[in-house]
Amino acid sequence: MKSEKTDSNATRGIGGGRPPATNRGRLNLAFLVLLLVLTAAAFFYIVRMFFVPVLLALALASLLHPVHAWLERLFAEERT
Repeated sequence: MKSEKTDSNATRGIGGGRPPATNRGRLNLAFLVLLLVLTAAAFFYIVRMFFVPVLLALALASLLHPVHAWLERLFAEERT
């Protein structure tokens, strides 16, 4: 008969599963999130004056797209 042996790697958690959470890993994640938030805040601070013009341009482009497509078809027929 075989003697029952426990796999030392399985009992120690090596080679599978999630690694144990460490304080250094949490600190790295917190630093990454903080850096992401600060970068986003700086970006929005810099481009805040362009928000209204960009939103108006998006609205006008959406509303006038059918007119543009109609004019394009109208003038394309005259060219041929």
